[in-house]
Amino acid sequence: MSAPSLTPSKAASARHAQPPVDGPPQRGGAFGRSLKRNLTAHGFLIGAVLCFAFFSWYPMVREFFLAFQKTDQGEVSWVGLENLETVFNDPAFWQAWRNTALFTVLALVLGFAVPFVVAIVINELRHGKGYLRLLVYLPVMLPPVASVLLFKYLYDPGYGMLNEVFGFFGLPEQQWLQDPDLSMLSVVIASTWMNMGGAALIYLAALQGIPGELYEAADWTEPGCCARSGT
Repeated sequence: MSAPSLTPSKAASARHAQPPVDGPPQRGGAFGRSLKRNLTAHGFLIGAVLCFAFFSWYPMVREFFLAFQKTDQGEVSWVGLENLETVFNDPAFWQAWRNTALFTVLALVLGFAVPFVVAIVINELRHGKGYLRLLVYLPVMLPPVASVLLFKYLYDPGYGMLNEVFGFFGLPEQQWLQDPDLSMLSVVIASTWMNMGGAALIYLAALQGIPGELYEAADWTEPGCCARSGT
């Protein structure tokens, strides 16, 4: 009796049913293959980390050790906590802390309120929104040195523009940066002007993302931009 012959379909099924033959194991694993593929990216990343560590971490570590040392004409001696004791007993240190806290509070209040009001005004305009957005964001694009020189000219007690305006209206001239009662507010206003552009655009994008149905409901219940902005 002859052996049964396999039909082409059965032969194909038999070939597919055979277990796959494992090849030789690959070396390096998934991490090694990923490292080879991203070698250039890792190189740029390592360079950035080294630069950051050199210019940020090294000065902090160096400053930590200098806080416990005393340098006198090139001679370095270890004094322990004596420098910290001197700093904490100095009235100027606590005055600096108070000034920093006051500046932080004023900058947070104005830094939130002014950009929000500017965003509401831009959102309510029907024409010229693009130009006004550019003007609002322009201080962010200016170099800080240019902004400082601009406000130095505005606040100058001799020929500053603010004192010129005050003199035009018959008001007394002010020492904007020399008067202790005005210097903090003057610096906060300058800082708010320099940094409000980004926050104003974020608030504006949020206002423009509100569905139109909510604006219509706000106009129906309580007309006005304050109702539409949620204030």
